[in-house]
Amino acid sequence: VAVSPDGRWIAAGAVDWTLRLFDASSLAEVARSSLGNQGASKVLFSADGSTVAVTGGRMVRSWRLEVAEDGTPSLGEVFARKPLGDRAITAGFRGQELILRLANGGVERRRAPDLEIEGRVQVAGGGWWLWLHPKELRLLTPADDGDLFLTTLVGPGDRRRLVGGQGNYVSIRLSRDGGLLAVASPAGQSASVWDTKTGQRVHHILGHWVERKQANIANWVHRVDFDRHARRLLTCGSDGTARIWDLRTGREIHMVKLGAGAVLDGMFSPDGRFVAAACRDGTTHILSAATGDVVRVLGEPRPLDARLLVGGRRAMFSPSGRRIVVTPHDPTSKSVVEIYDLQTGDRTHQWPGSRVAFAPGEKHVVVSDGHIWDETHRVRVYDLASGDVLFEAEDRLIP
Repeated sequence: VAVSPDGRWIAAGAVDWTLRLFDASSLAEVARSSLGNQGASKVLFSADGSTVAVTGGRMVRSWRLEVAEDGTPSLGEVFARKPLGDRAITAGFRGQELILRLANGGVERRRAPDLEIEGRVQVAGGGWWLWLHPKELRLLTPADDGDLFLTTLVGPGDRRRLVGGQGNYVSIRLSRDGGLLAVASPAGQSASVWDTKTGQRVHHILGHWVERKQANIANWVHRVDFDRHARRLLTCGSDGTARIWDLRTGREIHMVKLGAGAVLDGMFSPDGRFVAAACRDGTTHILSAATGDVVRVLGEPRPLDARLLVGGRRAMFSPSGRRIVVTPHDPTSKSVVEIYDLQTGDRTHQWPGSRVAFAPGEKHVVVSDGHIWDETHRVRVYDLASGDVLFEAEDRLIP
């Protein structure tokens, strides 16, 4: 499923091998086109909303989305249908350029809407990450010795080796301007920050490891996150602390002990004023990024499971920063999605589900519900003001 950039249309690849277009305000179906003999694994809109692309199997297709003077949309016939080098794992538009990450380690750049290839690169090995930026396209791949390679596919076109990696990375963040890369490594029980222009590691953060070294307990860094200006770095660790670091000096600004057990997740608010940190005991702490003080605690502590991560939660800010969304740490588990008001700390909504996405304008929210092994999965669209269900769909797996 994909929502057009202007929020007017919803495109969905259906199980009957059709591409369907819905009016986002009424949820009425307004257009339909055949996908041929292959289904859809991903549906995307181009940046200007004029092209709809669908990947499925080893094929990629595109349609022109045309809107008549009376507002009636039309998909028409398939505009382009091209074979891929392998199955597409992920895909995304960068302006009018479709970027496809393939299962065989390749990356293809195709121009919309004709889907002609503009560039292709093959990368050995698995476990790699792709970032789409307005001016650059970057690919991060691991080296055999634990180092990382950062390759710019569009832009300067260089490749830099990031020396000093520890391997087995669980959290990776690229700053908004693309100048810094931060990773958390359980193997090294640390976090590292690299300058992507020079390839030099500028910070190696061992704060969580040093804190509990004498206890002979593995001290993972579970999460890293930059603030909006990449002046501060947040790290969350299994020592039960969230820490904020000054990236100009590499010094720790704040260290806050939170809840019981590990701090599994954390992020800066969009404006950089607050930090949300989710703990293994089920609580989520809102911190002042300026002082490190705990502003409020969301949720009640729960008994810790004997297994490391079970029972933990993840926390994220809504795009506006006015809301906190708390979801299960394991997105395949049956649980509830909780939404809190940042200013009051009140829980405004609680719905069954494990994954959340906000619609443009933040008036509606999409919540998926269902364990990975369940036969039935549900998707609901809620009105954030009233909490009412606006739309509900059910997907039943076929044995």
